[in-house]
Amino acid sequence: MKPRAPLIVGGSFICAIALALPARVYARASTHALARVAVTAPSNYARGEADLAAKKYREAEAAFRAAIKQKDHLAESYAGVGYAAAFLGDYKTSFEAYKQAHALAPRNNDYTYKTAFTALYFGDFHAAITYIDIFIKAEPKNAAGYHLRFLADGRLLRTKDEARDAGKVVALQPNYAPAWNDWGIALANIKQFKQAIAAFNHAISLDPKNYFYYENRAQTENYNHEPVRALADYKRARALDKDPATRKQLDDVISALEKQLHK
Repeated sequence: MKPRAPLIVGGSFICAIALALPARVYARASTHALARVAVTAPSNYARGEADLAAKKYREAEAAFRAAIKQKDHLAESYAGVGYAAAFLGDYKTSFEAYKQAHALAPRNNDYTYKTAFTALYFGDFHAAITYIDIFIKAEPKNAAGYHLRFLADGRLLRTKDEARDAGKVVALQPNYAPAWNDWGIALANIKQFKQAIAAFNHAISLDPKNYFYYENRAQTENYNHEPVRALADYKRARALDKDPATRKQLDDVISALEKQLHK
């Protein structure tokens, strides 16, 4: 979610012209410049935009709230509050602000998506699905919508819906390895282990150095009663993983699986 570019307030250009003029004219130009600056002082909304660009999120939120009180760029100002609050980790405030922006501009798909996104991170999964359904209806070929609903489906333990949406993402982004990994997870959750393994195979073919994919395939192979394959994949995952803590966890899993195989 990138902020819009801030508005640029003039001033230095006027002074540059004034320096090239005689002193008498310069004095007159300076007076006019001061008067003009007073008239064109940046609005609260413009300050909010500039603060966002400077990553001053608290100042941006305050400026946008002031703009809302003045009813200046209402939808945009609510969206600005939502954007700033999200960066501050306040997803409740962000969600409420984006809801207002969406209500004021219901055809703005960006606001709709961000309302769903912040609802998800706030923890209101039902609301997230409500808004993402609106987004998907408006942009049925945008994989981001299905991915967001996939995440909400998972939180609500709607495993069949989760698999449906993961499959939609794969259909729209067939060369995107994380989409195949997500689909593998979703298929495993509905106990379609062979299909899940095939999905993980595809993810690995697209990104063979991602240890998560081998670990996920190993877990699924184990569920599918293929412990030898699972052990090999856990070892591949360990070889690729660089995090000592995760490698220790994988060591424990590998050790337990080896003991199981040697019984």
